[in-house]
Amino acid sequence: MQKFYIIKNTGAWMMDELVAFAGQTKFSVLFLRKQEAFYDDKIRLLEEKATAIIYLKDRNSLSISKIFFCFFFTIRYLKCFFNLHSFVYGVKSLGYFLRTDLEAIKKNSTDLHCQFATQSAILGLMLKEYFKTSVTYSLTFHAYDIYVKNKWFNILVDNATKVFSISNFNINYVLTNYKIKDKSKVIYSPLGVFPPMITESPETSAVLRIGFLSYFVEMKGIFYLLSAIKELKKSDLSFILHIAGDGPLRNEMESYIEENNLSDNMKFHGLIKNKEKDLFFRDLDVFILPSISKGIETDGLPVVLMEAVSYGVPIISTNISGIPEICINDYNGYLIEERSVVGIVDAIAKFRKNSDRWSEFSRNAIEISKQYNIITNSGKKLKMLGWVE
Repeated sequence: MQKFYIIKNTGAWMMDELVAFAGQTKFSVLFLRKQEAFYDDKIRLLEEKATAIIYLKDRNSLSISKIFFCFFFTIRYLKCFFNLHSFVYGVKSLGYFLRTDLEAIKKNSTDLHCQFATQSAILGLMLKEYFKTSVTYSLTFHAYDIYVKNKWFNILVDNATKVFSISNFNINYVLTNYKIKDKSKVIYSPLGVFPPMITESPETSAVLRIGFLSYFVEMKGIFYLLSAIKELKKSDLSFILHIAGDGPLRNEMESYIEENNLSDNMKFHGLIKNKEKDLFFRDLDVFILPSISKGIETDGLPVVLMEAVSYGVPIISTNISGIPEICINDYNGYLIEERSVVGIVDAIAKFRKNSDRWSEFSRNAIEISKQYNIITNSGKKLKMLGWVE
């Protein structure tokens, strides 16, 4: 059996799952887009592990049979195109199918695993129907692909062999908001992170070291955090906020920091990975991610929180989506209400005041992190997929 893992846009957590898979089985990766250079090292690592990397072909892969199939596929699932997001998912999937090298798939029976219930999974459905009995597919859904009214979702689940959810919250969400015929297909399969490279405890400091790492977009609650830092600066708390990552809001963030004279309490690390990321987490007292609910742009269960707890770093985060599954109030940190500057300020002040509980929170964070070991979780997922014995 051939095994393909289909991805449109990858991220650090997804590359880690690919690497974890590659350590336990042989498969091919079909990228629907060229990935950012930031992930070139992971792609090289996959190739070293004998994982075939496949990209879509140019338009010279068109054929009459493909075009006719796309026409009848569109007619058959016309209702799935009847809202903006679902229309975009469908149209883009048609384009991806037309550029897919079908010769690589038709040689043997093929099983596909598709990340997100959008273009990747729709392509999986198209390949299944094009080749009929020789292709099967499964999918993993995350956040935006279910929080939008995804008209493809029921169809994709009905035709999949298995459907994986990254959180229990999301399982309850889809069972409530979608018409799932066979609920037994929906399986909890958490993501995970590799164990830390550096495990030594940080040296104690009189300055509270707060960490924030993310893609700089609104749903991460960045400006609620910066507003809270502005308020904390007025107090007698000695602290520094370590910020890592990049994204569309970076210039706006830097302007806010400069206008409010917050530079002395900030340190930007930029994009980090590997040892840089290990050092970043190792040297924190607390990690904060004040994510907000923003329609389809809402976190499912942020992998960055899994990274933080794997280092034994206490966390402060918001009571939305699957976050309460990893941030347990007064156990390994503090859970706060979203969009609350006061909530962030109070949680940080409370954490500083209760310094005698830091070691307890850290031990509890390590205990929670055992649920998010990517090697273990990937092994379980591979067995459920039937990709390993």
